[in-house]
Amino acid sequence: DITGGGYIISQDELEETVWNNTSFNNCGTSANTAIGTGQTNTDLIIDSDGADAKAASYANDYTNDGYADWFLPSTMELATAMLSEAVVTNANINLNANYWTSTENPTSPFISAYVCIPDANYSAISTLTEGKLADTGNIIGNTNPINAKAVREF
Repeated sequence: DITGGGYIISQDELEETVWNNTSFNNCGTSANTAIGTGQTNTDLIIDSDGADAKAASYANDYTNDGYADWFLPSTMELATAMLSEAVVTNANINLNANYWTSTENPTSPFISAYVCIPDANYSAISTLTEGKLADTGNIIGNTNPINAKAVREF
């Protein structure tokens, strides 16, 4: 951003994790899609789901280079990062994988959350639809295992 801050995406990732182990919890993150809401979402998920908050706990507990202030990104935090080929390359984002965000699906927050799917052309993906970003297909239920990335602000 213009103040010199931004986001760092972990090069490591948690492969094949669930969003949570219980699919019937509304954590209150469905309205929080914007850049700047991932940390709040992560806190809400962990407060609501405790030990069942697998993807959020992974991000929250992640440490690297002495930093321990990581979180599960909101939909737009992760989607915006995926628009940059350099970010996708440097963060080791798998173009064949789906990635959890900290934003619940507003039409069914008890059972699904938004997912970002990288695009090999790094094209803009910003319109939200049922459970996932536009042009990405089906709803992903919270108990389906997919990948997760941790991010931090600087």
